[in-house]
Amino acid sequence: MRDYYVLRPERRCDRFDLRVRFSRERLPAWVRRVADEDVYSYNTYAGVPAAGERVSIDLAGEAAEAFARLRPHYGSGLQWGWPVPYPS
Repeated sequence: MRDYYVLRPERRCDRFDLRVRFSRERLPAWVRRVADEDVYSYNTYAGVPAAGERVSIDLAGEAAEAFARLRPHYGSGLQWGWPVPYPS
C-alpha cells in the first residue's frame, strides 16, 4: 500500500471525509493533511512535517480529516511516514 490516500476529483466534490485506520502495533511516525496539492507534491514528499501540520492518531489507531469544496484535479487526503527502520 502507498504511504498516502488521496482523492483527486475530476468533477465537483463538495465534501470528502477520510478515516484511515492503522494497526496499533505499527503506527506511522507521522500523518499529515494533504489539501489541494498537485500529484508531484505528495508523490515526491520526502520531509517530516512540522508539528503544526501533523494529524493526530486516536487510541483506535485512526487518523481522520474532512475536506470541503475540493479543487478538480488536485489531491486532498492523508499522507504518512513510517519509523526508520520500519518495525518487522
